Amino acid sequence: MRMAMSSTASEHPLSAEKRPQWLLGFVMSMMVGLLFYMATSLSIENDAGDLFNNLARNTQKNIESRVKSYANLLRGTASLFHANEHVSREQFHRYVANIALQQNYPGVMNLNYSQELDETQRTAFEAAMQRDYPPGRDGYPAFAIHPPAPRAHYSVLVYIEPIASAPDKYGYDIAARLPVAEALAQSRDSGEISNSGVPVPMDGRPQLTGMAMRLPVYRFGMPTGTVEQRRAAYQGSVGIGYDLVTMMRS
Repeated sequence: MRMAMSSTASEHPLSAEKRPQWLLGFVMSMMVGLLFYMATSLSIENDAGDLFNNLARNTQKNIESRVKSYANLLRGTASLFHANEHVSREQFHRYVANIALQQNYPGVMNLNYSQELDETQRTAFEAAMQRDYPPGRDGYPAFAIHPPAPRAHYSVLVYIEPIASAPDKYGYDIAARLPVAEALAQSRDSGEISNSGVPVPMDGRPQLTGMAMRLPVYRFGMPTGTVEQRRAAYQGSVGIGYDLVTMMRS
């Protein structure tokens, strides 16, 4: 009996010594591999984050630069009216043709000018436009102010270049929509560029991608130092219609 117990007791230290060493090595290898994996993942994630942030910053700068170029385009167009007592449709056409919109301003569909009117001026103005600019001249259709319902004030699109981009907007009262009318009034008083945020439908373009920016135009030679003076001198606004998708792609 003592011999059996002695034999059993002597087997335990022997089996402990023969316990497989590979188990410890396996665990250590797994830990080392996990550490390397975590370090590599963090490195890749940091690199991807830096790349994304750089792309985002560059994209933001490009968008800001493009919007600034559109604003400068508007200011240049407004200066055409500020420097001349009267700008004819032919002069406006030549001015826009020399700009070469498609080449120099990707995304801009057209440059336009809207004339400010009140209800007492509407009938005479409409008759004068129909007399001076018969249908088909310069590719423009017949002139008629629309929507047709009478209103106290109008802001009517009379010059659109190229007219092929939006012939249905010729004669359109952009102030017929309240958000646009409010943006125009604020722009008139401040002298700054306005954007109502209301999408502008454009033929052949997806919905909600057309937008517009406008800048007030004041009568030649009249003072514009105060809000009251700007209201008295206000004659209309110049604007651009542009496609957001095309602008972002460019």
